[in-house]
Amino acid sequence: MSTSCDESFEGVTGGDDVKESFNRSDLTHSFEKSAQFDDANDRVHSLTYEITRQSDNRVWTSHYLISDLRKKLNDINAPNYKWKILEDVAKFEIDRFGRSSITKDEQALIDESNGSLDEADPFGPCTGLTSGAGAIAGLEYLDMRLNEDQWLFFGGIECIVDQPQFTAWIELYESEADQSLIDNLPEDTEIQRFDDLTVNSAPVNLDYFGIQICNCPGEIIPYSLYELLRSEFHLIDEPNCNSDFILYDEFSQGDWIDSPEGTLFTVDIEGDNGDVVCFEESSDDDELLEEIFNGYHWIFATVSRPRFGDRGLHPVSGNRKFGLFQSGQQCLTFYTLGVDRVRTLSRISEIPFMGADALWTCLIHEEIAAYTSNIGCQIGGPFQNVCRPQVSEWLSVWRESCYDLQLVDDLEGDCVDCN
Repeated sequence: MSTSCDESFEGVTGGDDVKESFNRSDLTHSFEKSAQFDDANDRVHSLTYEITRQSDNRVWTSHYLISDLRKKLNDINAPNYKWKILEDVAKFEIDRFGRSSITKDEQALIDESNGSLDEADPFGPCTGLTSGAGAIAGLEYLDMRLNEDQWLFFGGIECIVDQPQFTAWIELYESEADQSLIDNLPEDTEIQRFDDLTVNSAPVNLDYFGIQICNCPGEIIPYSLYELLRSEFHLIDEPNCNSDFILYDEFSQGDWIDSPEGTLFTVDIEGDNGDVVCFEESSDDDELLEEIFNGYHWIFATVSRPRFGDRGLHPVSGNRKFGLFQSGQQCLTFYTLGVDRVRTLSRISEIPFMGADALWTCLIHEEIAAYTSNIGCQIGGPFQNVCRPQVSEWLSVWRESCYDLQLVDDLEGDCVDCN
């Protein structure tokens, strides 16, 4: 099909709404922006984006209440595609009121976000065309499609529902820290949630790595083995796994052993560093031990430190669970499960996961296997299952042909391979 970067906008004012029509020369989709105004305060109250697929006249819509969006963006205080929405706000306000409510600091982050978009598409067909354009049709379309189906990258939920870890992954995806833990995080430290503002707030990684531990010496009961592995896991990986789990200065090894929930680590991982907080630990219920992919366990969430800007953001957002469960007569399985999404669309690549895969393979399959073998246990496995879309193809969708919307439709429906 033919593609083009030619776009045209025509402003139409009437009542409290202003609409802009977006037209592409290939006419596969239409994109319309409309603003609703708060005339008493000379501001845009809300923005609505509507995309229509011409082949079947199907319509997708997204709506932004600007006061809420603004607060979230300013709380994050880092480059983010959604700053492009405020770029539209500025344009609508200038057209209607002759001035914009966008602050100097907000404009700086809009400019920085535009720079990030251009950096992700160096010398591509649309480099330099994003600045001043406001919301980009292709990214809004991808966002709408992901809001409709968060498993779009996997080909739909039907593509993964038969995986042995499916239920455990869904439960992990839905796990959240208690508000009391969030309120007590160190200053300027925030949990990176799945539902924050990046355009691709949907999973792009589901993984499982495990080993079986059997016939341990009689004095090593499941609880004592779990406590041993939990308290030492961040030391076991040194130095062979080419990474480090480093406790924040505010925490000691004693804190991690005695009060793990709320403890923070910096993870020095090949490819990109990131920080995590333990928000759940459960080892006080022996009945849990019989629950597959549950048992005794702890869960980390990724965190960000906005005052460090882009450097303070973890490369992915997600949850990672470590645990021990009964998997046979005199046998236990120690494992890690992960559910992640990349932090921004421009970072959709295998790079953040290549380093992580190497770490979990080394930590679980090699170091912990050797550690438990040395205390007299027999080791089985290793086990692994990774479900991950060909995320580089989605990056190409975003980069190619001036963010051509048809490319999203063309990739839809391909089931991911899990192995």
